Amino acid sequence: MEENLWTKDFIITSFVNFLLTIMNFLFMVTMANFSVETYGVKVSTAGLSASIFVLGCLFGRVLVGKLIGRFGIFRVLNAGLLGAVMFSLSYFFVKGVETLLLTRIFHGFMLGLASTALSTICVQIVPSSRKGEGISYYGLSNVLGAAIGPFLGMMFIDLNNGFRWLFTTNVVTVIVCLIIIHLARIQLPPANQPDHEKEAKVFNISDYIDKQRFQSLC
Repeated sequence: MEENLWTKDFIITSFVNFLLTIMNFLFMVTMANFSVETYGVKVSTAGLSASIFVLGCLFGRVLVGKLIGRFGIFRVLNAGLLGAVMFSLSYFFVKGVETLLLTRIFHGFMLGLASTALSTICVQIVPSSRKGEGISYYGLSNVLGAAIGPFLGMMFIDLNNGFRWLFTTNVVTVIVCLIIIHLARIQLPPANQPDHEKEAKVFNISDYIDKQRFQSLC
């Protein structure tokens, strides 16, 4: 008998990832406009204000594995979502482009933690016999979010006080994601629950770079 793929946990995980992806791309296509209109910066700086978010996501994805091993996947997910709410609120109080860049990179870091934790949950709750199919369907949440996000971003720009509406929508959406995850009480299979008590260090360079490879090149 074929195992059920479309469980409550799988649908909720995919939906939350879909919402976060929308917010990611919504900001990606509007932040340069915001920087130019609000601070009168150069085009290059405006582009940096949009793309530096990706750098923050990269840092989050690099560290998330060790953080999950030490603190547990749901703590990391909740921390990422809470951090995303906090830095989403920060957009209302940014006073200069330097502060905006810092907000963007930390916002990206938190969203990187949350989105990678969600992907890890998805891999663990998908039945092993339908792993490829399940991950493919989960990937559609990224594709659809990437398609809808820029469209909504352009719509917000055309509104009066469009950027304030954009920031408000982002805060509300991430709070909704946090509430959904809290109420859903997603359960991982017992075999996939990590023993995070044994992890001593969050970051160790040897976990990412094989020193013997470098020594062999010298």
